[in-house]
Amino acid sequence: MKPIKLAVRAFGPYASEQVFDFAALDGRSFFLIHGPTGAGKTSILDAICFALYGVASGARDPRQMRSDHAKPDHLTGVTFDFSIGAERYRVQRQPEQERPKKRGAGTMVEKSIATIWVAKQIHDDEEPELVVLEDGWAKVNERIERLLGFKVDQFRQVVMLPQGMFQRLLLANSKEREEILEALFAVENYGRIEAALKDAAAQMKRDREATSQQFAETLRNAQSEGKEQLVATRARAEQPDDVGQCHPGQ
Repeated sequence: MKPIKLAVRAFGPYASEQVFDFAALDGRSFFLIHGPTGAGKTSILDAICFALYGVASGARDPRQMRSDHAKPDHLTGVTFDFSIGAERYRVQRQPEQERPKKRGAGTMVEKSIATIWVAKQIHDDEEPELVVLEDGWAKVNERIERLLGFKVDQFRQVVMLPQGMFQRLLLANSKEREEILEALFAVENYGRIEAALKDAAAQMKRDREATSQQFAETLRNAQSEGKEQLVATRARAEQPDDVGQCHPGQ
């Protein structure tokens, strides 16, 4: 996954809309996010993780991501553009939150929303058009997991390590590490080959056992104790029987 652009609104320390244009890195694959404590560095990671999976990069509840400095009518939301290979995607989320009523006093609850689009080149001479892939919190989560190959816990451990989480990666048990390595190196094809070889070996074993049973049954029917005796018995049976035949001149 390659980040392209991140836009946050009323999110973390960012009261108004803030855009992070990763395309300005001009293809550089290594960069540093730095700044004083409280400047909002972790909030950038939170926003990316929230856009993709609907949860923050750390242990914070997404509903706690709303900026304390945002105006009441400014809804908290995140839009994240990213690419996987040649495909470009956009995902947008808004957590469940309260907002002022459009008419009258008081507030109302704005339901959570989530949508993911893919950019499709409809006409060669025009900009790519965004086509909805999934709509709805759970469906977007499922699509993201299929696209990235990670569940959120694996994404946190491998792709994004927030403060205090590196030790968790080191202390992961063997099953968790196996799942992470399988996702990292896309070993599904090798797993299918292994399963096919196991099935073939099991079938060969069944065939061999069936052949052995058949051979044992043949020995019993021929009253033979082994292969050599069976061959000898068959040879005798195939020899012509001269006993009782009449010869000319007798």
